[in-house]
Amino acid sequence: MIAAAVAVLQSKSVNNSAVVRFQVENVQSFDDSELIFEIDLSGVSRRDVTKLKRTHEPARLVEMAAIAIRALAVYHVGGHEIHRVAVSGSGADYVLDRGRFLLEICGRSRRADIEQAWKDRKKRLEESTKRGWYLVAIEFESLTGRITFASRGKLHGNRTNFSE
Repeated sequence: MIAAAVAVLQSKSVNNSAVVRFQVENVQSFDDSELIFEIDLSGVSRRDVTKLKRTHEPARLVEMAAIAIRALAVYHVGGHEIHRVAVSGSGADYVLDRGRFLLEICGRSRRADIEQAWKDRKKRLEESTKRGWYLVAIEFESLTGRITFASRGKLHGNRTNFSE
């Protein structure tokens, strides 16, 4: 996952690092409305990155990179860790903290695609679970993302536009 993140972020890097900015909403344990990562890309083997680029299509690399960066995001905003893959039908990709919360991610290579993906996933989570959940999206064209939290399926705010 880390090598995939490097593979995707390399084209946006300056001085072998990439800055990713997340808008943070409804996460009560996190005091800021923005989370900024400066990710150092130099510690990953060039051979591993090249091998991944040859092996996987770009969409799969974006998916793997989104998983790696999303894991950083939920850890930093709430101290959460991925426990396991979520069961089919839960509306989410992963279970956090030994079942306490669900986590759904979406990663896109283009900004134009992210708003609809965000809305679709949010709706699915709202309809499929009463458990608390995180939704994390990242798009790699501008290296921006969004994180929101809902307790028992209810969002606490009314912001829905990814580009705000």
